[in-house]
Amino acid sequence: MSEAMTTRVWDEYKAGLEYQRSMGFSADFPAFEKFKEGEQWPAATKRTQNLPRPVFNVVEMLIRNKRSAIVNQPIAIQYSPAEYSADEQTAALAAEGAKDMTDYARQLWERCDQEELNSELLDDAATLGTGILHYYFDTSVTGGTEHPYVGEIRGETIDPLNIFFGNPQCRDVQRQPYIIISQRLDAEDVKEAARAEGIKEDQLKLIAGDDRHENEGYSAARKELTNRKKVTVLTKYYRVNGAVVFDRCTEHVEIIKGRSLTPEGSTHVIKRYPIAVMNWRTRKKCIFGIGECQTLIPAQKAINFLKAMELLSAQQTAWPKIIAKQGALNQPITNEPGEILTDHYGNGIGITYLNPPAMSSGASALAQSIFDLMRTVSGVNEVASGEPLGSNISASAIIALQSQAIKPIEEIQSHFWRTIKQVGAIWEDMIKAYYTTERNVTVTDASDDTDPMDNTRAFTGAAYAGIEFNLKIDVGASSQYSEALTMSILESYLDRGFINQFEHLDLIADNVFPQKERLKKKWSDRDAQKEQLMQEIMAELQGQGMMPPDGTVPTDGGTMPEGVTRAGGVGGIELPPIPKAPTV
Repeated sequence: MSEAMTTRVWDEYKAGLEYQRSMGFSADFPAFEKFKEGEQWPAATKRTQNLPRPVFNVVEMLIRNKRSAIVNQPIAIQYSPAEYSADEQTAALAAEGAKDMTDYARQLWERCDQEELNSELLDDAATLGTGILHYYFDTSVTGGTEHPYVGEIRGETIDPLNIFFGNPQCRDVQRQPYIIISQRLDAEDVKEAARAEGIKEDQLKLIAGDDRHENEGYSAARKELTNRKKVTVLTKYYRVNGAVVFDRCTEHVEIIKGRSLTPEGSTHVIKRYPIAVMNWRTRKKCIFGIGECQTLIPAQKAINFLKAMELLSAQQTAWPKIIAKQGALNQPITNEPGEILTDHYGNGIGITYLNPPAMSSGASALAQSIFDLMRTVSGVNEVASGEPLGSNISASAIIALQSQAIKPIEEIQSHFWRTIKQVGAIWEDMIKAYYTTERNVTVTDASDDTDPMDNTRAFTGAAYAGIEFNLKIDVGASSQYSEALTMSILESYLDRGFINQFEHLDLIADNVFPQKERLKKKWSDRDAQKEQLMQEIMAELQGQGMMPPDGTVPTDGGTMPEGVTRAGGVGGIELPPIPKAPTV
């Protein structure tokens, strides 16, 4: 097969690469990533090799703080019936399906490590402007004892430079005519997969390792192992009669053509692309967004340069250049303290320092001013970054400050929540199509003292194939209710008597006081010892005829034997000696 005989998907891939180059993404995205990682200076030249190169990574700090503020709120996917039928059986099935889907989504959230995926998604979105999630059904996952199953939904993040949209001017991912994902995979593994698909040997020879990693934008992606050759593999999603199908190919070989994403025999047809896209900030007429780095890099360069000039000034002041007139210096100069130099110049001074000009204090003030402006423009102040506010600030003031601090990221939070809503719709589509056998689903919000078996039930996603569900994102407590604020409120409630010490300890988060269970056990043991001591004293008093037969303690209106205090004093107070009976 000649070089010109490339696959159609490969031609579309090349068009996507050209679009990314024309938009500047191929050069900008790697530069953004380098700056975030701390590679903020160009390579040294002969003229700049002695220039200090400090890095004060403000870009990474601002991105990290914003990302943390967004993921600080716990979220969950919640399903509900799209409509309520008059038929009781249908209505009951819809309600049961919504509960099963919601509970399984919580379980799947943990099993596919969605928290880690969210962190990677937000990191890409904040740095590059666009974060992308891709979901697939992984048949290598097995499990279940009572209800064995094969396969489960898994997810991954896709770098924006490795995805190509058929209509990049449309921000709605579900309206794309096609979506192509590129990967660099081991050539031998790809060849074996193609052989399993029935590809002939003459075509298998065309699947060989290549050096097309130049299309990879990042320097780390371009450095591949020399003993393992890789090949670029393309996966293309598109629709045929509304159903999602996919192709898989290399440059010259079509491995899979028009295979339905819906498994054979399923009653539910997958119609959604298994891809969710998040924009940090939207870009006009483009599916790729705008990140933090794009506007922060010039200011970051200015701060680094000003600090470098300060260091260079200090370096030249502490170790200035030496001026030696011809014939004045006949010995090498070392760094030895107190070294004596002989000036052989006849008339005047032949050896002297070149006094550098003093560094203006305005440079340091300018760097601080630029840093403060970067924080202001980015919306990351001291409260948002977690810096101490002082010990005399009230809980209500902390709430007000932290509530105001998250205002600049509320729009970005809404972008993230909409992306998770896309994820929930993808999960619904895949669960209805792939989950054709029973598997266990466990209720995650059950109380700790409940038997897990009582909270586990069988679940078959395909049973709800004909039922439509509404989807919403349940957002948990806001980040303004931090551990410090919670402790402040609990201390106030304890001081006012609204709660006792046991309730106070129960309400403290485990990560704030990890040893609280040990303390509760000590308290419990101490109370048990007090109770046992009281019972022993009462038994002794009753045996000597000084207590009622039923062992009760007289009330304030009753009488106690002379010299005996109330039994209530046992709790930590020593009783006086028991008096002897009077003699007649």
